[in-house]
Amino acid sequence: MLNANKTFETIQKVIETEDEVPTEIIVSDQITKRKRVGDTDIGKEIKEQIDCLSELLNAYRKKVSF
Repeated sequence: MLNANKTFETIQKVIETEDEVPTEIIVSDQITKRKRVGDTDIGKEIKEQIDCLSELLNAYRKKVSF
């Protein structure tokens, strides 16, 4: 939630005219946890590709044939 006070001339004028101090309140969704790439479907696909490529690299280093 964001709260912003709008400008007014003087406190004395607000009191004399019995006006309220103008306030604007904006309600927005709260994000409880920051989303990272790994939390998305694409991130999971990338992780799977990394795992496959790591296995392939390890096999290459060990000179394992397929």
